[in-house]
Amino acid sequence: MGGAVQGLLTNRSRNVPGVSLFAAHMPGVKLMPFHVKGPSLPELTSGQWDSLIQSSHAASSSSDNVAAVLLSEPHFVQVDELISRIQGVVPCPLVGGVAQPNAWGENPWGGKRSLRGALFLGNRTYHEGAVGCFMHGPIQMDALCDQGCRPVGQAATVTSSHGGTILKLDHQTALLVVRQMFQSLSDRDRDMQIQIGLDTLGDGRNFVARNISSFNPSDQSVQVAVADVPEGSVVQLHVRDPHWARRNILKQIQRYVGHLPEEVRSSPQQLGSLVYSCVTLAHEEEQMLQDALPKSAFQGAQFQGEFGPVPGGTQPKSFLHSYSSSFGLLRQAL
Repeated sequence: MGGAVQGLLTNRSRNVPGVSLFAAHMPGVKLMPFHVKGPSLPELTSGQWDSLIQSSHAASSSSDNVAAVLLSEPHFVQVDELISRIQGVVPCPLVGGVAQPNAWGENPWGGKRSLRGALFLGNRTYHEGAVGCFMHGPIQMDALCDQGCRPVGQAATVTSSHGGTILKLDHQTALLVVRQMFQSLSDRDRDMQIQIGLDTLGDGRNFVARNISSFNPSDQSVQVAVADVPEGSVVQLHVRDPHWARRNILKQIQRYVGHLPEEVRSSPQQLGSLVYSCVTLAHEEEQMLQDALPKSAFQGAQFQGEFGPVPGGTQPKSFLHSYSSSFGLLRQAL
């Protein structure tokens, strides 16, 4: 399973051309690969779904855990919906990313040059949808993520919306409230690129940073680059801050390593790291991981979007992120 990406991350460098292969010996772990063209659940057998559902909803067990990896083609705009459906049925750690567009060069189907990405699964190559794999058995995958966007200013609640358009925040016109949020920021924060943080759970602790598509002066609305902004969601401005992000990533890695069982820390070759890094930001995750776990297996690449949990969130769900670093840290369950 794999895909064509912008560039590879090696142990000490990034944006490297070439081919990267990650292999693991996982005794007792069953693999369930899949390809989907839309947001519907993957076509697995009823027996496979039953085993995944039972294990993912049961108490944590050293011999019966579930984890998933997912890669999508960049024009598969429903990937967030797919992730939500998968985790609604099988709530498990899920990581992955969006492959690089324009991977095919000349269009193999004729006509104009193809801008689609390339996905691989088994001996097949795909140019649409997503490929993924469930892992089921005595495996532990810890999912970490840092969004690269720092929350700033006050939060507000969406009180009226339509699709991806926010009409009212705290019962006031959305554009007025967002303008007030922006004006309250420091000069330093105003000079950074602004994002909208959305917490659809409404508790103000599960923000996912999204691009602002447009402002509409006629109805004072704010358009966000998502399919839907549910009423009751909490909104807060975020700024893209790579220096803050690097510090946060380092803290997460150090905290994670500090909580690893002693038998894993003393034998880091038992652990493998899958890293999905934003193509536009240099977070230097590869160096941080190799410094913290110098003998562990490592594979990383640069993506157009990253799948992972919300940092510090109250739910283990994964989302599509931008400008982030997502980690899947694999080891045998103890």
